[in-house]
This record gives sequence, structure tokens and C-alpha cells, in this order.
Amino acid sequence: MYILLILVVIILIYICYVYFVNQTDVIAEHFSPEQVEEPFDNFFVNVYNTVFDYPYLFTYDGKLIKKYAKPEHKILDAGTGVGRHYKVLYDSGCKNIIGVDMSGKMINKAKARCNGDFQVGDLMSDDLFKSDAFDVITCLQETIYHNNNDKIDRILKNFHRWLKKDGVLIMHIFNTDQLDPAPKDYSQYYTDNHGIKHSLTYFDGFIHDAWWDDGKYYQRVILEDGHNKVSTLNLNMIGKKELVEKIQKAGFKMKEVIDYRHLNITQYEMYVFSKS
Repeated sequence: MYILLILVVIILIYICYVYFVNQTDVIAEHFSPEQVEEPFDNFFVNVYNTVFDYPYLFTYDGKLIKKYAKPEHKILDAGTGVGRHYKVLYDSGCKNIIGVDMSGKMINKAKARCNGDFQVGDLMSDDLFKSDAFDVITCLQETIYHNNNDKIDRILKNFHRWLKKDGVLIMHIFNTDQLDPAPKDYSQYYTDNHGIKHSLTYFDGFIHDAWWDDGKYYQRVILEDGHNKVSTLNLNMIGKKELVEKIQKAGFKMKEVIDYRHLNITQYEMYVFSKS
């Protein structure tokens, strides 16, 4: 009797799974323009703030960065986003730090998180900061990948100019063959009818469905009332070797590479460069 009941439950779960996979294809193909959101509107900034929240990882990154960033140093957190790495450094004693992001909505969230120095700015702007302004520049997570190759070159050139002699650039560099759509360890996976791998993660009040396709990161947020919102991040997932060569060509020398395998993270490593 119990075996039969278990079999019935398994069959029902499988039917629900197949139904959801089929429905997600239908939903994705029939979004009206007003349902497709800009990646950094207020709604998706709040989603980002919830979904990609890793306090243990930000704290660990802060300890790594503190090897090079001292309280007396002037620091630029380039692409600060909602200010999570910024806050870790600020709370550890690095008060002379500026957080910059192109998104005003992200900066508003960062200001709510930490009473620091934040500004909306474009890292490609040559006159954003003076030459030799910083001891350390951090450019973490996927920040650099929001730019095409030409823009990356301009940003790296600015980083080099803004850093003092022997200044340090700290970046996360991705392994593009290890990209995983899942934001959490407990995320579940499924494959849609086009053979694309999705991650499905349940949060309080919504379901987060995400997938990579042709260098773009898609997010579908399924709300409790059944409405869906989709965001697309057009990222330039340049290969690790090519990006490192660009950084070195911009005038930087590699000092250290730190991997996260002990944390079961293989998508990226932390690279430390010095201005040469």
C-alpha cells in the first residue's frame, strides 16, 4: 500500500514538472513589451538584492581584499551595485572608500545599506576621477562583463590612470565554461524544450527562474498572483585568457590568483594585479 502511494506521488510530481517546463516555454514566447523589464528598474533591483545575497561570501571576499586594502588607503569600489562588498570593507575600517555605479537605483539601495560615499558614474569617463587618486580599485562580480571589448579597454585604461604608483586592482574573473544559472545551493534544475538548462529557486513571495543563453543571463520572476516579469542581462562573457591579456596590456602585472573551490564555487576566481 505504501509503495503504491509513493509511486502515485512520484507520478504526480513528474506530471507537474513536465507541465511547468512546457508552460515556461509558452510564457517566454508570449511576453508583451510591458512585461519585459529593464534589468535595473526598481523591481529587479529589489529582486537582485534578495536573490544574490551571500553574506558569508562577501565577508570572505572582504578578508581577501583586506590583505591589500588598509584603513589609510583610498579605495574605489567600481560597479558597487547595492553596496554589499562596500559595506564589508567600510565596516572593517576602510572608511575612505567611494562606491560608483551607473545605476542610480542600485546606488539608492547601496546608500540605504551603508552611510558611505556613493555616486552615480560611468567608469568610461576619463574625468570621473583624477590621476593617481586611489591605492586600491575593486571591480567585483560581473561588473566588467557589462561592457563590450572596446569599453573594457577604456575602463582598464582609466583604472590604470586612477591608481597610484604600485596601486592594486582586484577583480573577479569568470570561467565562462563553468557558468551556472543557479543563485543558491538549494536551487533546482530543469531543462526546457529547447535543451536549455534552467535553475528554479523558491523565495518568499516569488519564484526565480534563470538561465544562460548565448552570453545573456535571463531571469523570470513568477509572482504569487501568477504574473511574470522577465529581465535580460546582456553580458560580454569574454574568455579568461583574453581578459587577463587585456588587463596586462593596460599596464598591470599579476600578483595573485585566489580560487573558491573550497567554497564549491568554480565560476570565477579573484585576481589581484599591481600597476606597473
